[in-house]
Parts: sequence; structure tokens; C-alpha cells
Amino acid sequence: MEPTLTLTIERTPAMFRPGERLDGKASWQHADKISNAVVRLFWTTSGKGSTDTAIVSAQELANPQSDDARTFSFVLPAGPPGFSGSLITLSWGVELVIGPGERAIHREFVFGPEGQEIRLPRIEPNPGNKKNRWNLT
Repeated sequence: MEPTLTLTIERTPAMFRPGERLDGKASWQHADKISNAVVRLFWTTSGKGSTDTAIVSAQELANPQSDDARTFSFVLPAGPPGFSGSLITLSWGVELVIGPGERAIHREFVFGPEGQEIRLPRIEPNPGNKKNRWNLT
């Protein structure tokens, strides 16, 4: 039987500012022969080009049992803030990873200076003007 993983963020809606504390709960059932469990705070990019991911902080959950539940807490850093644009998006999340086998579950949250995602202006090509090739709309 495959293990069942659950991960919750203890704020609804899950919107945070730098320096705030993100609290949550990680649990799993039927994880026979579990060797390790960790909760990670991370950001990742998506969109045009390559994807970047950075683990900002991690909390090892000591002595995990096959059926277990743990709380976790992270103080959020100064940045980078989450944003979305027409070419790239940077989003934040927490993930629970258990081993062996690196089974994982993650939850995204909004992170920015005002507790909101930054929306970048849409970029449109302007082929008629070689000096100013892009129009910001």
C-alpha cells in the first residue's frame, strides 16, 4: 500500500509577508519502513527558459513512525517575493518529503511585500520600432 501524505498550511487564505511565521501540519499514514521525513520551504520559477528552484529552509522530523503527524513553522525571509508575468512566474511553497523513495507532497502559498503576489505588466513585441522592441502594457 502506498503511503498517504497530508500537508496543510494553518492560514486561510495562505497569504504571507516577509518576516511572518508560516505554521503548518505534516502527516502520513502507511509509510512502512520510513527512514526520514523533512519539511522544506522553497521557491521555484516557471515559464520561458529554464526552471530554477531553491530550498530556503528545511526541518528534519526526527524519528518518524509509519503513521505520524508533526507540526512545523518557518519564519519567512525578506525575499524574493512571488510574482507572475507573461514570461516567468516565481512561486513559493512548502513540501513534505519522506524516504526511502522520496515520496513528496507540496502546497503553494502567496508571498509578497503586501501579502499579495506581484503581477508584472504584460510584454508585447513591437517589431516596428527597433530601438524600443518591447511595449509594456
